[in-house]
Amino acid sequence: MLISKTPVKVTEGTSTFQNGTNGMMNSEGDAIKNVLSQTHNYDENSTGYGSVLLNVNYNPTHGFLGDGIESAVDKMGGTTGIAKQTGEFIRDTTTAQGSDGSNFANHSQGNQLNKSGLEYITDKGSYEQGGFKGQDYFKSEEKSGIPTFAGYGSPVNTEDMKQVVEDAGFDFRGNFTNDGDFVGEVLGKNTGDDGNRGNTVLTTIKDAVNIDTYKNASELFSDESPHSNYNCGDLSTAVCGPKQP
Repeated sequence: MLISKTPVKVTEGTSTFQNGTNGMMNSEGDAIKNVLSQTHNYDENSTGYGSVLLNVNYNPTHGFLGDGIESAVDKMGGTTGIAKQTGEFIRDTTTAQGSDGSNFANHSQGNQLNKSGLEYITDKGSYEQGGFKGQDYFKSEEKSGIPTFAGYGSPVNTEDMKQVVEDAGFDFRGNFTNDGDFVGEVLGKNTGDDGNRGNTVLTTIKDAVNIDTYKNASELFSDESPHSNYNCGDLSTAVCGPKQP
């Protein structure tokens, strides 16, 4: 794996099949590690992939307060600058990859940025107006490369993300949420292998009176946090590893 010290413009020569956006409070190293593990399977049975190609849409940290405000703006329906840049990253990547396909596996806040970014580009309309290419663009006689999306520890409910991804003409593979992950379970109302806890007022009230909610929140950025250490294959429908011929 080669790591560039400077941002790379996504074109046909630099685009990759595997891509991802990191969450809050991630250094560049943490972001690379998270995207790598969420796009490839690494466990006791792994034999290695040889060369690994992926692009990280790096969401730089501005500290807990700055990252929290940024995340809240997108969560409440706004569109931050980094969300717009994420949308452009998705547009550039999907266009450059074409029928070769592309996969986007995102961690934590990265899912919210992808959701807001997808909405931002989709709302522009046709490709000529700044929107995404239509589905026919990603298909050829030999293969279909409809872009795929997956989330890990996502603060976006799986049904909401599915709708946004499909509105863009793409394929949502689901969310995976570790047991006790505050972000995925409480903020996203997700559970397990693409399960939905129900994004309702009743669920919110139950979380508010549950002592585990506050215990899990307090451990969010600790080494033992269930919000960390996700692996691509945790999600049964995920697209893992290099593009298969």
